[in-house]
Amino acid sequence: LAAVRTPVLLQGPAGTGNIAISYLLHTAAAAPRAHFVGVAGSRYAEPSFAAELLGPGNAGGPLVTQARGGTLLLQSIEHLDTAAQKGFVAVLRQTAGTFRLVCTSNDDLERMTEEGRFNDQLFY
Repeated sequence: LAAVRTPVLLQGPAGTGNIAISYLLHTAAAAPRAHFVGVAGSRYAEPSFAAELLGPGNAGGPLVTQARGGTLLLQSIEHLDTAAQKGFVAVLRQTAGTFRLVCTSNDDLERMTEEGRFNDQLFY
């Protein structure tokens, strides 16, 4: 798993090692100088967060740019609002393969997707 840039979803309650596993995946696969960009779920509510993640025209903001060649960790992805989820799908299409995406969740994203509370394109 570490050798490919396949997106990874780590599910489980806080304190179960999701961040440590994310960093382990990063260090096992990334070039020595590649960045590990971790974003706490509490940042999603900040007014500037969407611009930092999505950038102009959903081409990827500074967080995505910094993660190129490395890993972008989005913690508690279930708290990302639906507009940002949709925009991030567009970012992923434009930046495919330029970084590894690792997301963590304390909730059942499959259920949230079925209920329409989480973007199905981002989940699958």
